[in-house]
Amino acid sequence: MCWNARIFIAGAQITPSRAVGPRAPSAQPPKRAVAAAVLLFVTACLGDQPPEAPDVLLITIDTLRADYVGAYGAGSQATPFLDELAGESVVFTRAIAAASRTVPAHASIMTSKPTRQHSVGHLNGETRLEGIPTLAEYFQSSGYQTAAFVSNILLTRGTGLDLGFERFDDRLESPELNRPQVVERLAQDTTDEAIHWLESSDPRPPRFLWVHYQDPHGPYTPPESDQAAMASPDAGRDRPLPIGRSNQGRGVIPPYQAIEELRRPSQYRERYAGEIHYADREIRRLVNQARASAGERPLIILVTADHGESLGEARFHFMHTHTTTPEVAHIPMLLTGPNLPPGRLHDPVGHVDIMPTLMEAAGLSSPADTEGIALGPIVRGESSLPERWLFCDIGGQLSAYDEQGFLRAGGLQGAWRTPGVAAPEIGEARGQRYRWEPGGMWRAEGTGQEPLPPEIRRYAERAVPMVPLKQTPPELDERLRALGYLDE
Repeated sequence: MCWNARIFIAGAQITPSRAVGPRAPSAQPPKRAVAAAVLLFVTACLGDQPPEAPDVLLITIDTLRADYVGAYGAGSQATPFLDELAGESVVFTRAIAAASRTVPAHASIMTSKPTRQHSVGHLNGETRLEGIPTLAEYFQSSGYQTAAFVSNILLTRGTGLDLGFERFDDRLESPELNRPQVVERLAQDTTDEAIHWLESSDPRPPRFLWVHYQDPHGPYTPPESDQAAMASPDAGRDRPLPIGRSNQGRGVIPPYQAIEELRRPSQYRERYAGEIHYADREIRRLVNQARASAGERPLIILVTADHGESLGEARFHFMHTHTTTPEVAHIPMLLTGPNLPPGRLHDPVGHVDIMPTLMEAAGLSSPADTEGIALGPIVRGESSLPERWLFCDIGGQLSAYDEQGFLRAGGLQGAWRTPGVAAPEIGEARGQRYRWEPGGMWRAEGTGQEPLPPEIRRYAERAVPMVPLKQTPPELDERLRALGYLDE
């Protein structure tokens, strides 16, 4: 059978990548029937699970910037548990989100396809995933128990992200502070449900569990103890900002984020850190139970975020769907498990790498058309990453990241605004080049009129048509409209 042997290599070193040429984009995703045939072909060669097939835990955290995780060197105290976990993990220091929007980012995580190559596209709550086998479907077909617990209204069933999950728990009962029609699930409740599943699941087959945490997505309303833990003596000394009329304006506090009489950005940043501290505390509980439930079985854990958050960059405060620059694109990514020696990898990696990485770590063969790369062989020094672009894409704007920095281009959306319509040629689109600076900063260089490299141009022009949701119930339409994702 095609199960790969897992051999632990003590003291293996992580080596820098070597240029081996660009990675060309794959062809358009197959139709569902073809996708099902591919899924059957791949899983047929897997055979029965070996006795020590690992449990796999995927944790995605909404709206978490990399620089608010202490292990990323910015001095944050918000993540004591993630910092502990980082000490036994591979820390990917330059992980890039596929989009700064929740549903497209998760679709890329689950399919190893960048935004323009899956049917969710760049829209957030209006389209669905179809035609591509998902990570959960591969695990399910390989004998895994599969379960997901999500906390964001945009991730509820109907988006296609539930495909392959025997248990898909999207019960959301906590109304947002300023938009009571928008419901979410708080971190403690999410953890409680996931732990209950772990405790009650069959201990014999391996488990694939995906848990999504809504915290620290705004409004920033952490428990008092977590807010107190992140209290800063400098909060409240900066210049106040007005409350904006919409959730996308510059130099304002978005109305959905407004909290009582708080008007100073530092007060909101402090509460953002408190939300992260709360999520970190609950992730500790979840991981402890996952370890207990695994027992002697190996356990693979991957923790990442769907995207980051603007905290004042370019005068955008406490929002994320508007850009593709590093404050929203640079995310944490930690990976731990057998045959994954701890260390730090500084080469750019992305959401598209998660599916092949988890499959390889679990001993499964990835489909040939994945856009991402299995990172286990990279961190073990068995191979090196090729030169490639990693895309953070929101339709009208995309940023292509590489080892030197990123190239941001706008005006790329065209007819790719409407589900069912493919992207047109992008004409003479040009971009602004940015270079990485020490400390994670970046600086613009050149005139801002740099021609797009052929690989970026091909990617931008090969968007597959988005597929609209089959039907949204009236109450979901109302909530999406409140979020700003549907027109009046």
